Amino acid sequence: MKLRIAFFALLTFLFACKKDSEQVITPTTEPEQPDTHMTDLNVPDGFTYKTTKIIRLELTTVDSTGEKVAQVPITVIGFANDENEGTIYSGMTNEEARLEIDLEIPNHFTHLVVRTTKGTNVRTFSFPIEPVISKELTINGDNFSVASDRALNCYPNITGIYSSDNTLIGLSSSEPILNVELTFADNSSEVITNTAGTIFFSNFPVEICGDGIDNDGDGLTDCADPQCGDDNSCYGSIPCVASFYQIVGKSLKLLDPTTGQYTHVGDLPNAFDTYNGAGYNPIDGYIYCTGKIQSTGKVHLVRMYSNANITDLGELVGFEGKSYTGDMNDSGQWTNFYYKNGTWNMATVDVSVSPPVFVSTPGIDNGAGNQNHHDWVYNAVCDKFYTMVAGGTEILVADHKANPPTVSVLQTYTGLDGGPYGAAWADNTGALYFSNNNTGNIYKVEMDGNCNPTSISVVIAGASTSNNDGMSCPYSPSIEFGGADSDGDGITDNIELSTGTNPVDGCSPNLNSPTCDGNLDYSFVGFGSSNQQIAYVKVTNNCDAPDGYTIIPNNNFDNDLDNDGVINANDPDPLDPNKAFVQYKPSLSTYGTYAFEDLWPEQGDYDFNDFVVEVREDIVTNSSSAIYEVTYNLRIMAMGGAFNNNFGITLPDPNNTAVTTVYSPENTTHEVFQRDGREVIILKHPKDLFYTTGLVNAEMNAAYYPPVEIQVKVELDGSYTYPAGYNATFFIEQNGVPGHEIHLPGVAPTSNMNTSLYGTIHDDTNPGQGKFFLSSNNLPWALYVPKSWQYPVEGQELLNAYLDFDDYAQSNPNLPWYQNTGSNVNTNVIYTKH
Repeated sequence: MKLRIAFFALLTFLFACKKDSEQVITPTTEPEQPDTHMTDLNVPDGFTYKTTKIIRLELTTVDSTGEKVAQVPITVIGFANDENEGTIYSGMTNEEARLEIDLEIPNHFTHLVVRTTKGTNVRTFSFPIEPVISKELTINGDNFSVASDRALNCYPNITGIYSSDNTLIGLSSSEPILNVELTFADNSSEVITNTAGTIFFSNFPVEICGDGIDNDGDGLTDCADPQCGDDNSCYGSIPCVASFYQIVGKSLKLLDPTTGQYTHVGDLPNAFDTYNGAGYNPIDGYIYCTGKIQSTGKVHLVRMYSNANITDLGELVGFEGKSYTGDMNDSGQWTNFYYKNGTWNMATVDVSVSPPVFVSTPGIDNGAGNQNHHDWVYNAVCDKFYTMVAGGTEILVADHKANPPTVSVLQTYTGLDGGPYGAAWADNTGALYFSNNNTGNIYKVEMDGNCNPTSISVVIAGASTSNNDGMSCPYSPSIEFGGADSDGDGITDNIELSTGTNPVDGCSPNLNSPTCDGNLDYSFVGFGSSNQQIAYVKVTNNCDAPDGYTIIPNNNFDNDLDNDGVINANDPDPLDPNKAFVQYKPSLSTYGTYAFEDLWPEQGDYDFNDFVVEVREDIVTNSSSAIYEVTYNLRIMAMGGAFNNNFGITLPDPNNTAVTTVYSPENTTHEVFQRDGREVIILKHPKDLFYTTGLVNAEMNAAYYPPVEIQVKVELDGSYTYPAGYNATFFIEQNGVPGHEIHLPGVAPTSNMNTSLYGTIHDDTNPGQGKFFLSSNNLPWALYVPKSWQYPVEGQELLNAYLDFDDYAQSNPNLPWYQNTGSNVNTNVIYTKH
């Protein structure tokens, strides 16, 4: 026996030298050795060498009113200070809007970012690492909050709106946008890049603000164009969009098309007693009206801005007619019609002339007679003016381009609301709108191609008022009464999208909108080059965002084909409800490192480079966390010994239903066994894949071998849930000998283990005490580091390379000793070629 043991010791000593004669390297500078060696460490009994810890997440999802929202997809991303380590967990809140789960995270993580996705609302929250993180998450609303002020990292909150025909998308982000990728209903896609790096970008034709040209060809120039509404050069102008403004008393108000109520824009100055006869000038984007001083009877021309400020342009000397009626024509002239001396007359004022000049032109009464009326509106489609007389009995039409101008009865009605109609508007379809002062009802008059009325109906119940006047851009789209107005700026979502402005930013297109906070959101509005229907959009932020991108689904499409609660773009298998989420260990963006000494039970040199493999586990679960697939992504980094060790994986498979597939660039030999309710996978003789019998990536002055990448995919039956009860383990078989297993400390081997090796030479394994693969002074033969790791070069003890290891092993079990920091790492003795 002694002779056999001595012979074994001799062989292991020879192998431990690990040097072919041609590979012997004499370092030019001998690294400084530490005062303490690995064998000097006083490691306490029961020390596990864990580099991860368990924390508990307890999350509740609610909406902006505080009501619980169930089945909200959740993604958890790990961060180590400024480093984004990627997704570690994805799942969904239950029917009670709760998610409770224990997560294993690396010791070096400093905080978690939790992302919720519900419809087109994506929200992110940042929490420092604590044993229990119990939070209530508000998953919608426009209260963007940046969770970190770091220069490169960001946590984007993104909200998107699709048009009703699914061809347009508008979105706002709390962080800069690099590009968006539109995926269409036919699964084709198109990327639109923010090449200029602007806050707002779009693929709509561009209007250049201030050059006097209709650059985008939409009939609107400079500040009247909605694209210029948020340009500083147009501050105070009102873009030509489907908005109904009203002067009520001495305040400017904006009609909310979703409710019929009025939003207060601002109080008008006391320079005049009344403001009336207002009209929108599509040439410059401002409102022009009369301002009257009651004590003198003088009437002035006033320019009004989107924030209710004014400029007095001067007295209208010789003013005649009603100062409370009027509108702007297509030539930039304030225009009014009034009855005097038995006929109708037309008054015009060129608003570009200073001081303003009041011009009166006699007209012809084509049977209209002297009717009591309260507002004229210009219809750009018909190129005429219209008014609803008091009592709602007739619509009059005035032709301002006839010579002389004429006023006629266009249509008579019965049964409409009585009293005055003090506000009137028109849109680019030729439709007319009249608001009754007594009831607040707003009537819409549809017009045919010959500008004859075809129908009249109440479109919304507005607010009643005794003193009002209406104005709108005659070239704007038809207003959507009852449509959604997500940003509350008085313009419905579809209308904003059709004009290339953002429906989820109250500052677009009008910085003076009542809901504008004074700052434009980072945003995009656009469409496919062929106006295809958009199924979903992928947003890439111009910063180190969690996972790099965010998916904004269009809920008008079936973006969840397998009905597992996860949209197809984020689903690991869109046709299989058992494959809904992916859990990553250690995280999506990183690999963990298993590092082995391969001489067990003989003590090695503690450089932990005899077999180094990086592993990332992709664990696919259903919405109830049952595991149906695991992919082990392997990168064999180093084999710093003479042995050609096998690499093994074990995982739960109690029903012997696992189906294993190995993918490798080479023809990797592997075996699969069922042992004691566990699937055991053995990759045999992987050093053969490097085509060498010498050391692999253990010496800085030797040849470099690219890591060998192998993927092992295992299909399971869902018997285990994540993470409870699921514990894959990894080990090596010394020099390919079955049963000569080497595991992490404290991990029991497979039933194939040669237990006669227990307690021999330097091993102190005691299964009865749960002690495995530890020496008598509790030193291990294998370590796990939860990140890609620069291991020591050949012959250099771990303690010489990572100076914090002694503190970790002896007294500080939560210390991330493996971090490559200046004070912790001796860079002269770590392998840095990877």
